[in-house]
Amino acid sequence: MERKTGFQMSDLVLVIGTTPDYVVRIQNSHPDTAFFILSEIFKKHDLLETIPNRKMVFAPFENFRATLQVVNHFLNSERLRPCAIACFDCESLMIAARLALALGIKFALPTSISFCRNKFKAKRIWNSIGIPTPSGILAANLEETLNFFQANPAGIVLKPISGSGSELVFCCSSQTQVKESVDIIKEELYRRRTHPLYESLSTSFSAGYDLDSCRSWVAEAFIAGPEYSCDFILDEGQIRIIRTTGKIMAPDQTFGSVFAYTFPAEFPDGFAIEALMDTLKKAATALGFNWGHFMADFIINHNTPIILELSPRPGGDSIPDLIQIASKKNILGVHLDFVCGKLDLSNFPIKASNRFASINLFIPEEGIIEHLDVSTLFAHREVKDVVLKKGVGDKITLPPSDYDNRLLGHCLLSTKGVTDLLALSKKLNAEINLHLSHP
Repeated sequence: MERKTGFQMSDLVLVIGTTPDYVVRIQNSHPDTAFFILSEIFKKHDLLETIPNRKMVFAPFENFRATLQVVNHFLNSERLRPCAIACFDCESLMIAARLALALGIKFALPTSISFCRNKFKAKRIWNSIGIPTPSGILAANLEETLNFFQANPAGIVLKPISGSGSELVFCCSSQTQVKESVDIIKEELYRRRTHPLYESLSTSFSAGYDLDSCRSWVAEAFIAGPEYSCDFILDEGQIRIIRTTGKIMAPDQTFGSVFAYTFPAEFPDGFAIEALMDTLKKAATALGFNWGHFMADFIINHNTPIILELSPRPGGDSIPDLIQIASKKNILGVHLDFVCGKLDLSNFPIKASNRFASINLFIPEEGIIEHLDVSTLFAHREVKDVVLKKGVGDKITLPPSDYDNRLLGHCLLSTKGVTDLLALSKKLNAEINLHLSHP
């Protein structure tokens, strides 16, 4: 694919705003390709000590003008001419889009980013042209939320306008649950008002739809059905699925928490992948995208794909590790190759050598980790690897204060011959040697 930018062509990609663990992974797999523009909050992070200083620059992401000055100085002083911009996390998408405009590099437009970051706006656009997605409203108080519940007695889901994952997502099947959930979401959104993920959507790029994302939330109708996640690429009107994974929800965690991803995905009998491709293409173009690597979450209801969320970045969580162990494909590298125009789409969708799953390992209580040993898990023939996100000395906080912090890591395993994944997961969790102190 031929690429045209305002810069001389090269293999250099600017990775905007990712986390230190991703920096290490990308540097290890693409040491000659990626340079990193990181938030100043990571400036002294231990994981970055092995990364060459000339490969990183730290910027004040809350101030775009200052960030642009830092990036321009970095590029000029290092005599770098990037061919592309890559972004792997939702909270950095807008600054990546603005930097791309300023530098003349192909990327999603800020208006499209604002549409997909605003879950209510995306839903409203999709509903207006008949794309299957749960009906919903924007609510700012208990009365509005209860009125919507009364119109949808089968249940409703409450979620932040601009959040990510299962954070502050509630499923309500009674008025009591609605009241309790509204109290929590109001309090917790206010606490998160300075977090980049929940920053106000009242910007010049919000295309006439300004709102405070910490004073309102989305209420949508609950739709039953198996849930899935996928990556796809849209380019020159053509769509190509990169990967599809099943999502199994955790029965003993907050609503929307993923217990496991499965790969390859198993779809219901009679489901047509062409219907999914058509829906994904319409959903992306309706938000103003005509090029990009996207992730999407969807439910299949009566063999119809119901779009829940779409974002111009690859899927995260444990999905990259799951795809890597099942197919030897590096989904982060796929993204870098795509934005550079070097990806051979004839090699997709990704196929697995067998059936695999990634099981999230949740920490059941708050405290400080004093001892951690997962070596016993490898005695199980199904277990292929364990990826830890926490270690001795880490402080654990549970929802609703923090949703990410409860995750110890994930276990990657072959599901060939496994008849009850949940039972196996309980057995593996029981064998983890984990001790916490409670100061």
